[in-house]
Amino acid sequence: MSMVETELERLTPRASLQRIGRRPSPRRRWVQVGLGLVCAALAFELLFRILTTQPGGETHDWGVTIKQYDEGVSSASFAWDNARLTDNPVIPGAAYGLIVGDSYVQALQLNDGQTVGSILERRLRQSGDRINIRQYGWPGASAPMYCYMSANLLAKWSPSWVLVMLSDNDMTVAAVKADHPVQFSFRRDGTVALAGHPEPESTMFNRPSLPGSRWAPPSVLDKVFEHSGLYSNLKKRVHQVVRSAGAVPGAGQPSHESGGGRDNAWETAERVPGTSVHMLKRAFGTRLIIGFDRNGDDQRSRHVEDLVFQACRQDGVRCLDMYSSIKARGQQDHRFVRGFAATSPETGHYNSFGHQVLADVLYPALAHH
Repeated sequence: MSMVETELERLTPRASLQRIGRRPSPRRRWVQVGLGLVCAALAFELLFRILTTQPGGETHDWGVTIKQYDEGVSSASFAWDNARLTDNPVIPGAAYGLIVGDSYVQALQLNDGQTVGSILERRLRQSGDRINIRQYGWPGASAPMYCYMSANLLAKWSPSWVLVMLSDNDMTVAAVKADHPVQFSFRRDGTVALAGHPEPESTMFNRPSLPGSRWAPPSVLDKVFEHSGLYSNLKKRVHQVVRSAGAVPGAGQPSHESGGGRDNAWETAERVPGTSVHMLKRAFGTRLIIGFDRNGDDQRSRHVEDLVFQACRQDGVRCLDMYSSIKARGQQDHRFVRGFAATSPETGHYNSFGHQVLADVLYPALAHH
């Protein structure tokens, strides 16, 4: 016996030495693993309950609250008619202004008081305007959806102005036709009409259309883990992975259409900007203001922007150049307008600084309107 072993035996009780040399049984190891997994699941469950909500959100008498952590960490409030709330008190008898758009207007990534509508509402009131602002954003929506919802929006609020936020992503054939519940139907005689109707959950006067709310009919697991934050977030991630794996490269580009061919497809793509502006003007009338934000300096984006502004001039629609002003402000302040702490810089949706810049750009056009 070595001196080390002798000294260890002298300092350590014999019972302890026996336990040190004894290997745990397989059953005990499995119990330890199981307890570790249970503790980890409980920890994640607690974390997800703090950071997120169930699909459909936390319901209240006035609407729904959604918490998320995909881009930043935020808590977003919606009225039952899909309006993103501004966290500002409503002024009785005041005029209304509407901001309409896609997920950039929905702005799940920000708290209520950080959205462009909330900032504008405060600034306009400070300048003497008695105004209430309502924001309506539908993920992936474009001009057909806004036209479809126009009658309800105008009837409900009788707004002084309607600001529709558009980008060059909205000016593709895929954005106004493919796989969308509401589409533009380009007829052979050159006219355009709305076709289809949105899913019940994405319309006004219904539950908000929110990420994670469009699932297949509930399964047994859905019912068992109905209130589990861990399960709902895991299922959402699996859904996102499957959807990404099934994406087809180039799906958003014009392609051969039945009976039309390539030339007809590209001709239709060229018509989308003008058609979108014309249909929006027909839907919202003289109240319409368009804020156009292209995605970059590439040739296609600049060409689409030219087509949009040309259509606005022809239809007498006020159109605001968002891209140039936002880019200049970001360079001036040396700050990113897109991206969050957990995402890549200048990618994804506008962050709180980006919404502040949007409000600064829009304010002169809406003040005393």
